[in-house]
Amino acid sequence: MIHSKRWYEEYPERLTLELTNLERFGYQYKIDPTEQNAGRIKLILKKEFAGTSYEFEVIYPDAYPYFVCSIFCKYFPDGRHKNFYTGQLCTLKNPFT
Repeated sequence: MIHSKRWYEEYPERLTLELTNLERFGYQYKIDPTEQNAGRIKLILKKEFAGTSYEFEVIYPDAYPYFVCSIFCKYFPDGRHKNFYTGQLCTLKNPFT
């Protein structure tokens, strides 16, 4: 059986929870309408860290919540939790530290 509802239509409370949590932690965001029409949610976030403002893209795939979202920030400081080429950030904790 093919599923016709988008995840945010089937689980609207999940999207509300995600957006509420972003607001609670001080993130400003907007939803990209083009991506939403394609069945995905793409958020553009703005947040200041250590006096510098950063813009993030958070992409929720069409199979969310069964697949994780991806976070990108082109100008975030380089380090082991950022892919140098794509700007994708890793949000997993290193179990060895």
